[in-house]
Amino acid sequence: MNGFSAKDVPLKGMNLIEASAGTGKTYSIAAIFLRLVLEGAPVESILAVTFTRSATAELKNRLLDFLRSAKKILEGTDKTQNGTLIGQIASQYSDNREESLKKLRRAITNFDRSSVFTIHGFCSRIVRENAFESGARFNLELSKENSEPVEQAVIDFWRKYSGYMDEEFINRASKEKWFSVDELIKLIKGRTLCEKPLIKPAVERTELSFERNREITSDPHALEKEFCTDALILVDRLFDEAKKNIIDRRDRTGKMSFDDLLSILESALSRNDAFSKQLVAIMEKKYHAVLIDEFQDTDPVQYSIFTKLFGTSGNPVFYIGDPKQSIYSFRNADVFAYLKVSSSQKSITKYSMEKNFRSSPMMTEAVNALFSSGKNPFIIDESEIGYKPVKPKDADCRNDLKINDIPHHGLEIRYLSALDPKYSAFTTGSRKFPEKQKIKLAPVKGIVFDDLCSKILQLVDENNGYTIEGVPVRPGDITILVIKHSEATEIKSYFERSGIPAVLTSDQSVFMSKEMQDLLIIMEAAANPIPSRIKAALLTMFFNMGPSEIIDIADDPPVFEHYLDLFSNIYRNWEEKGFLTAFSEFMNSENRYSLLAGYGERTLTNIRHLFELLHNRESVAGRSVEPLLSWVKEKMTGDEKNEDEQLRLESDENAVSIMTVHKSKGLDFKIVFIPYFIKKPGTKKSWYFHYHDKADNYRPVLSFDINDKAAADLSRIETMSENLRLLYVAMTRAKFLTVIYWGNINSTGSAPLSKILFNVCDDDVFKNMTDSELMKKVNDLEEKSGGAIKVDTDLSGNGKALKKEYGKTPLIPARKMKKGINMEWAVTSFSAISSSKQSEHISNVISHSEEAVRSDISLFPAGASAGTVLHSIFENIDFSGSDNSDVISSILDSNYMRYHSSEADMLPWVERCVENVLNAPVFDGSSLKNVKKNSMVSELEFFLPSKKFAYREISDILGDAVNIEGGSISGFIHGFIDLVFRHNGKYYIVDWKSNKLGNDYSCYDDDEIKKEMVRHNYVLQYMLYLAAFDTYMSKTDENYSYESDFGGIRYIFLRGVTPENGYVTGIYKDLPHIDTVRKLQSLFR
Repeated sequence: MNGFSAKDVPLKGMNLIEASAGTGKTYSIAAIFLRLVLEGAPVESILAVTFTRSATAELKNRLLDFLRSAKKILEGTDKTQNGTLIGQIASQYSDNREESLKKLRRAITNFDRSSVFTIHGFCSRIVRENAFESGARFNLELSKENSEPVEQAVIDFWRKYSGYMDEEFINRASKEKWFSVDELIKLIKGRTLCEKPLIKPAVERTELSFERNREITSDPHALEKEFCTDALILVDRLFDEAKKNIIDRRDRTGKMSFDDLLSILESALSRNDAFSKQLVAIMEKKYHAVLIDEFQDTDPVQYSIFTKLFGTSGNPVFYIGDPKQSIYSFRNADVFAYLKVSSSQKSITKYSMEKNFRSSPMMTEAVNALFSSGKNPFIIDESEIGYKPVKPKDADCRNDLKINDIPHHGLEIRYLSALDPKYSAFTTGSRKFPEKQKIKLAPVKGIVFDDLCSKILQLVDENNGYTIEGVPVRPGDITILVIKHSEATEIKSYFERSGIPAVLTSDQSVFMSKEMQDLLIIMEAAANPIPSRIKAALLTMFFNMGPSEIIDIADDPPVFEHYLDLFSNIYRNWEEKGFLTAFSEFMNSENRYSLLAGYGERTLTNIRHLFELLHNRESVAGRSVEPLLSWVKEKMTGDEKNEDEQLRLESDENAVSIMTVHKSKGLDFKIVFIPYFIKKPGTKKSWYFHYHDKADNYRPVLSFDINDKAAADLSRIETMSENLRLLYVAMTRAKFLTVIYWGNINSTGSAPLSKILFNVCDDDVFKNMTDSELMKKVNDLEEKSGGAIKVDTDLSGNGKALKKEYGKTPLIPARKMKKGINMEWAVTSFSAISSSKQSEHISNVISHSEEAVRSDISLFPAGASAGTVLHSIFENIDFSGSDNSDVISSILDSNYMRYHSSEADMLPWVERCVENVLNAPVFDGSSLKNVKKNSMVSELEFFLPSKKFAYREISDILGDAVNIEGGSISGFIHGFIDLVFRHNGKYYIVDWKSNKLGNDYSCYDDDEIKKEMVRHNYVLQYMLYLAAFDTYMSKTDENYSYESDFGGIRYIFLRGVTPENGYVTGIYKDLPHIDTVRKLQSLFR
C-alpha cells in the first residue's frame, strides 16, 4: 500500500484511499477536488458522494473554502497559507496564474451547480433525469419510509402459507419465538433488495410437506428434520416472494422508498443491455471524476451501483474510507463491500493516509501502542483489516492537556483489581485462591459510575491544575461515549444526582421520548375528551398532578367541567386552525412552559422538536386529527432512522456531553471517557448465523443449523470484529485524553479490549487467568508506550467527591419559608401577551412557505431557524462596510443554512437582501449605510416593571391596532429590541422581520405590511419597546425629550425590501403621538 499525498496523487484510474481516524480525510478530498478544478474540470463534472445530509453540507463548505483560499493565494492577497497544503497546490499551478485564477473564479461562481450529494440524492437524480434508461416511472413518489413495504410483504407471505402449516409446526415455532411474522421481518429487513444470501443447510426437496410429515414417520428425530426442511424452504421462498411483492407494490402505486431507488438503479445497470450501457455512457460523460467518501459504510447495492457506473470508466475514481471504522451493520452498511473493492479490483491503486492531524502525540502514540500490542487486532485477516501505526502531526508538542504545566498521558486505563479490599464484598470464586477471584459484573456499574464522577470533578477543579492549551478544563471539554441509548440516559441521571452538568447527544428518535408519550395522551384526550382520558392527561408532565388531585377534581363537577372545556377547545382549534396553533395556545395557557421547565432543558427541547415535526407532517398530509394520531403511533412503534427526528442537543454548552459511539463517528473531542467496554456489547440470541463467505467473493450466508460450529465461529468472529471496530472509533475521538475502564471482572474475557491485549476473546480462557497475569499485561503495555499510557488501580468508588455540586460550595439546609408567594407576579413578554395571535402567525407563514413557488424572493427558507440566521447577519455586519460577504458566509455555514434543503447557494440571495436593506431610504431619505457603528446598539435588553393591570387596558389605549385575549399582568415585561441607533440627533428603534408574505415584492407594499402589523400585534410590540426605551432615556439623560429627540419606529421586512419604480417596499414607519406613549407608560411603575 502506497503512502498518500493529496497534492501528488495521480488524478487517474481507480484509487482506494484508506484514511485512518484523524488523518484528514475530508481535507484530502477537498484538496483532490481543488486540483481537479485547477486541471480544468468544471465543478458540476466532479461527483462527490457521502452518506448523510450533514456530511454533505460540511463537505460543500470545505470544498468552497479551498477554492476561495486558493484564489486568494494566487491573487497574492493571502500569504499566510503559502506553506499549507492549499498553498502548495496553488503554487503548482502558479506558472499560468491568470488561467488558474480564471478556473477558480468560474468554479466559485458556479459552485451552486456542484455535484455534491448523499448516496440517495445522487441515485434519485439519476433515476429522475434518466427515467427511460433506468426503467423508472416518470411520476414516482418518494417516501422516507423503508420498513412499511417489507412488513407488508412478510404479512402477505404469512397469510399465503400459514394455511399450509401444520398446527404443531405453528405452535412450536410460536413457543420458541423463531418462525413468526416479527422474526421474519427482522430476518429479511435490509436484505430483500440486496444480493440474496445463501441459505444453509441445503435441502433435498423444494416442495412443502407439512401434512405429510406425520404420515411419513413417527420418529421424532426424523420429524424434526422434516420440520426444519419446511422452515428452510419457506425462508428461501420468502426472500424471492418478498422482493417480488415489494417491486410489484412499488410499480403499482408509484410510491417508493430510498432503498427502492437504489434497487431500481442497480437492477437497470445489471441488465447489461443497450439502455444500461447508454446510462453508463451518460454518467461517464457527465462526471469527469468521482470522489466517494465514507466508502466503508456502503451496502452491497450501493457498491454494485458504483462499480457498474464507474468501475470501467477511464475517468479518475477515488474511494475513500477506513474499514476499521465500519460500525453501521445495523443500517446494512457492509465492510465486505469495501473488502471486495480492495481484493477483487486488480487495477486499483491503494493508498494509506499515515499522519494524524486530530490528536496530540501522546494520544496518537497511545492508540498505536494499544492496537499494535498483538496480532490481528480486528480478528479478520490482517491483509483485509489491519492496523498500521500513524504518525503524530507534531512530535515536539507532547500534549496540550497538562497538569501543573506537565504534559499529561494520552490514554488512561482504570483497572479494577479483584484483590482490592474495596471490592471484597463483590468478588466471586474460592477464598482459598484469591488470585483467581473475579469481581461480579452486577456491582461494577456503580463502582465505575462513582469513579467516573470523581475523575471528572478532579479534572474540572481548577485547584488541581488541569489545563488544555493553557485554559482550565471545563465540563464542556469532556465527552462520555456509550454503546446504547439506555446507557446514556443512565449516566445522565447519575450525573444529575452528582451535580455534574450533562447533555445528551443522540440519534435516538424524539418519538421514543417520554415527552412524546405524554403528548400522545394529551392529543388522545383532545380527540376524545372522555373522563378516563382527561384523568390520564392530568397525570402527565403537562399538568403534573398527583392521584389525590385527580380524585378531588373528579369529585368537583365545576372544576372537571373546566378541564373538559379545555380539551374540547384544543380539539376545536386543532380541526379549524391546525395542530401548531391549537397546541401553541394550550402551551401558552396557565404558564405551561414554566411548569415544564422544571423537568429540565431536555424536556423543552423535545417538546419544541415534536411540535415542529407534527406541524410539518400536517402541512404535507393535510389538517386532520385522526390521521395525525395514527402517524404518531406508527412513529412511536417503528424503527426507522430519520435525521430530522433525532434528539436535538440541549442548549447548555458548558456541560459534559454524552453520546453513543455510533453518533460520535466523524467528530472529535478534547477528553473522552469510555465506561461501558468492560464486557462485550450485548448481542441477542438468534435462530440463525449470519456471515460472509470469503471463498465466494464475500457472499452473505444464512445458516439455520444451530449445530453448525463453523458457521457459529464465523458469525461470532464478524460480530467481535465489529465490536473491535467500535472500540477503535471510540478510542480515536479524543484530541488529548481517553479514559477507559477494564479489569478482572466476570465476562470481561469477551470484551473488545481483552481481545486487543491477549489476542483471545473467550471467557473460558480468562476464567483461569489470575489478577497478576492481567495486571502484568496492562503494566507491560504502559511501559512499552513510553509514557503515552498510564494504568491506574486507585479507583475512588466511594462517592466522597460527590458530596458537593460542581462549581458550588456544599449546600446547607434551607430555611422554611413563612411568607406566602404572590402567585400573580411574573416576568412576561410581548410573545406571552400576544400568544394566541403569534401561534396563528407561525402556522400561516410556514404553511405559505410549503406552497411557495421557487422564485428568487422565495428562495431563502421560511421558519424560525431561517429568521434567526437573518437576524444574526444584521446584528454582525458592518452597515457602512463595502463587503460583508465573509461575515454572511460564515453565519450561513455555521448554521447549515448555506445550502439548506436545496442545492442552490443561499449566499447570493442573502447578499442582495443585505444590499437592498442597507441602501433603502429608511429615514429622512437617508439609508442605514450612513449610520455609524458606534451610534448603534443591537439586541438591547429591557425589563419594564408593571403594576397589576388587565390586557384590555392596553387595548383601550392602542385601539384597533392591537387584538389580544383577556388576561392580566403583574411583575415585569422582558424583551430585546433588535436595534437602537442615533443619527442626526434622533433616536430610532428598528425591528428586523423575516416573515414570508409571498413570492414577489408586491406582497410587501404598504397595505400588505399594515395588515401584517395588525395581524401579529406588532404595533403592541413596538409600543412596549418604545415605553421601555423612553422610560430609560428619561431617567438617564436629563436633556432627553421625546418630541425633539425620538425619530420613529422602523419595522423592516427583510425579504421584501427593494426599490421598484421609485417606490420602496418592505418598510413600515411610525412616530407614535406622545399622549399615546404617556398613557401606555402610566400602566407601568
